[in-house]
Amino acid sequence: MAGRRVASRAESKSSWRARRRRSRFAIVVSIAVGVLVLIGLAAWALVPRIVTAAAPSCASTETYSVLADSTTLPAVNAAAARVDPAACVTFKIDVAEQTDIAAKVAAGKAAPDLWLADSSARVSAVNSTPKPEIAVPSVAASPAVVVAAKGTAAPSGWGAAFGTASIQFGDPLTSASASAALAGAVAEGESGGSNPAALAASLGKLAQGSAQKSHATQSDSALLDTAERSSDSVIVAESSWLAYASSHQNTKLAATVPGGKAAVVDYPIAVTGTDSARRPGAAKAAKALAAALGDDQGRRALADAGLRAPGAGQTDGAAAQLSVGAVTVLAPSADGISRALKTWALQVVPFRSLVVMDVSGSMNLDAGGKTRMQLTQQAAATGAGMFPDTAQLGMWAFSINLGGQGQDYKELDPIRRMDAITDGKSQRQRLGADIQSLGSLVGGGTGLYDTALAAFRTVKAGYDPRAVNSVILFTDGANEKPNSISLDELLATLNREKDPAKPVIFVTIGITADADAAVLQQIAAATGGSSYVAKDPADIPKVFTEALVARTQ
Repeated sequence: MAGRRVASRAESKSSWRARRRRSRFAIVVSIAVGVLVLIGLAAWALVPRIVTAAAPSCASTETYSVLADSTTLPAVNAAAARVDPAACVTFKIDVAEQTDIAAKVAAGKAAPDLWLADSSARVSAVNSTPKPEIAVPSVAASPAVVVAAKGTAAPSGWGAAFGTASIQFGDPLTSASASAALAGAVAEGESGGSNPAALAASLGKLAQGSAQKSHATQSDSALLDTAERSSDSVIVAESSWLAYASSHQNTKLAATVPGGKAAVVDYPIAVTGTDSARRPGAAKAAKALAAALGDDQGRRALADAGLRAPGAGQTDGAAAQLSVGAVTVLAPSADGISRALKTWALQVVPFRSLVVMDVSGSMNLDAGGKTRMQLTQQAAATGAGMFPDTAQLGMWAFSINLGGQGQDYKELDPIRRMDAITDGKSQRQRLGADIQSLGSLVGGGTGLYDTALAAFRTVKAGYDPRAVNSVILFTDGANEKPNSISLDELLATLNREKDPAKPVIFVTIGITADADAAVLQQIAAATGGSSYVAKDPADIPKVFTEALVARTQ
């Protein structure tokens, strides 16, 4: 009896252990399955896909492609599934970097029907046919913020932030956060809160430094990593800061907004397809998608990505405690931000240019108290001051036989870096002196065609693959040389000798309505350049600035 009782207890204990092992195994399996389900759901939110929202009454649905970045993709995917079924649309959603999307739109061939951009400025900067049209001004917003070590005092304003020696930020031509910060500084200047001249000076230095860096090192995430490892301050979008802070619990950094005021990164939806017949429908689809992004679920999904409601209201959700709180939105004029971006573009893009100045007799004609030449000299002197030291610039003057019998141009300065020293003077100083001497050369007719071809060949012969190579040609008239090559011969030669691997472009500037605008346009077009006419002589300085910026694009 005792033996049987012992065996029974042992068997009972063994059975209990087996059941316990099975129970533990079942728990582990359940947990593993649960984790896999959660991972699957998270991955599902990030997978680009086709989402259909069609009502049973729809005779047919139309599919519209949408490109968004990784920040907004989960919210877009979820919203597309909730679009009003009466819209009768299907969305093919994909993800890409904003710069890549802009390139696709500009190229045209791979352009999506809709683009959820991170900046209206980015959309406006795209040159394509047809131009992108913003169907929804904004579905979200994120203010620009300054991130620095905790305890660092915030700059007094955005203009002051740009003037800080240790500040780092992206390229405003490609970075939405940097563009928003620049917009804030411009808005301050327009309201009298900062000095626009000081901002322009700061931009020149910052742009030249930016030109030496890769785009990868200027992304918001890379900048935040830099700030973590150094004592530098950085400018990023609040959404980028929130994503960083939530994944770096022990960060030494904190975000602030100068004076509690900031411009914002907005998120418009633009119609970018090239098929004109589809664009009206795409615009309606964009509004339907925006409505879903603006409902309670859509707002929560965008808040989870660190984005605010349009207009930059308070941050919602778990990220609220890490945000910079309420901000007053700064909004510069369109003209103000355009000028600032042009100033940056002129400084940041390396270039090598030959400036060719018309000194024919007509340049001495009166133009409202000053001669055409005096106004042109003023424009050239102003323009020379805008060129960074890294720029390579040279100058010719031309009329007919100015350089000797049969040669219409005279070289005043060969193309050199602006900081190059020759005979004890910098290239900048030499150009300044030669600009002032142009008046003494005025006289004779206009040898336009032979000069244009010689200038093109000169720039091409010294081609610099690191820079934009161009000829910037000023003239107030038409070709007057009787034995020169013809226009047809000039255009044919330019088309024959231009090299896509070594592009040299013409930027032509007509001075007053006497300039042959049609001819100048053809010369510029033959090389893929741009042509401008200052019909009012007083506009010459402004037109010259526009031409210089166009040369960088």
